[in-house]
Amino acid sequence: MSFKLIHIRFIQLIRVLKEGGFGSVLLPILIAVLSFASFKAYQNQMNGLLLIAVIMVFCVSLQMARNDNLFAQLQIPNWHIQMFAENVLLTLPFSITALFTSNYYYFAILLLLLCFVPYIRYSAVKKASFKSISKLFDAAHSIEWI
Repeated sequence: MSFKLIHIRFIQLIRVLKEGGFGSVLLPILIAVLSFASFKAYQNQMNGLLLIAVIMVFCVSLQMARNDNLFAQLQIPNWHIQMFAENVLLTLPFSITALFTSNYYYFAILLLLLCFVPYIRYSAVKKASFKSISKLFDAAHSIEWI
């Protein structure tokens, strides 16, 4: 099976790192620091569960904010497996550190929870509450109210 979605993300990452300037130097340092912090968090049972919850909220919010869900579902074979693999690779620096603690089973729990993320459906409803509010004010004199 070819992972086209991951290949696309890899190309995007390379492009961002080339154009990132000083931020592309700080990104690996930030990932390393956060990875060490996740290692410390997994050593405590409650902090480890909290970290899993934070990682899941991040992945779910990323899934809901994606603009290419429909494209991936229509054009990419086994799209749910590829989105799962993308989420695993994205969270790997922070999740694999659980294997080196006594709470190593948090890694398996996180992988199990990540299996369900690609199936989340969300479409934002754009609804204006005050559709005719501009009729209340004269446009020439109260443009900032509109």
